[in-house]
Amino acid sequence: MQKKFVYSLICFLVLFLLITILKLSNPFGLLFLSGLNVFVLTLTPLLILTAYHLSRKANWLRFITFFPALIGLLLISLQFIIWVDYRYLIPNTRIKPLNEAEFKTDNDTLIKQLINHPKIDSIQELINDTDLKQIQEYDPNPNRQMVRMMQAISSLNDGHSFMHPFQLYPDSRFFPLNGYYFDDGYYITRTASAYDQIQNYRLIAINGISFDSIFTRMKTVIGADNLSYQKSMLDIYLFSANVLNGLGIIDSVDEAIFLLVDADGFKHDLHINSVAMPFWLFWTLKPTDESSPVNPAPRKKKYELHTSNSDLFLIF
Repeated sequence: MQKKFVYSLICFLVLFLLITILKLSNPFGLLFLSGLNVFVLTLTPLLILTAYHLSRKANWLRFITFFPALIGLLLISLQFIIWVDYRYLIPNTRIKPLNEAEFKTDNDTLIKQLINHPKIDSIQELINDTDLKQIQEYDPNPNRQMVRMMQAISSLNDGHSFMHPFQLYPDSRFFPLNGYYFDDGYYITRTASAYDQIQNYRLIAINGISFDSIFTRMKTVIGADNLSYQKSMLDIYLFSANVLNGLGIIDSVDEAIFLLVDADGFKHDLHINSVAMPFWLFWTLKPTDESSPVNPAPRKKKYELHTSNSDLFLIF
């Protein structure tokens, strides 16, 4: 009976592993998600059974029992993080949006920390800042609360004081796109397979708000001391649905309408759905020929350095 159960688990394991591999190019599709989840759910009891079986063998085999059991535990933890808001299990962790008194307390604490920065001469200088006064105003929207704290930190404009919009739980959402800010505009360089048709299109607007206006707002949350650095870091913030909502660019974190223009000058309206942060992270960390993990800039596979008659040539 136990052997039949194990053989059944192995068959399921192989089947759904194949489904997962075949659909790896579309990590947001139903088949991939189903295959991955069943694969993990099948692998976990198989690892636990292996650990149990080894624990009943010779003493030297008992030593390695720990490893399959640990892998099984890690897989269960990963599944939990993907599907459940793990913050509910952390003591003294606030899940609900801050009320006005709590927001003021947190903001006051943040300001006290900011005034210790070498660029701040006094607390009065910081408080008198018009932009910062607006940032300190309370808003019941949790995304606006997050953005206002990001703006407070980024107001130092020193290049190393910032807060990334990365939060590993399902309510943190991203649009499955990557892009790059070239001299003539912002172009989409990588997409989830469902949106392949817009690769190399230039982004014109999101939900009717022009890209220039969006970039102006985005600069307030990107802690940078120069424009070039703000452009290079834009990709991390631009496709965060929570940041876009907090800046008043989109009304819902679940979807947005992107207006793009192709190489022939034709405009395209595309309705794009956001995805939960764990799935987006899996997609964005997967290397491709067009982009490297995390780094939003296009990746060149090779380049050679040549010098000739005192002239420098970079050949890509």
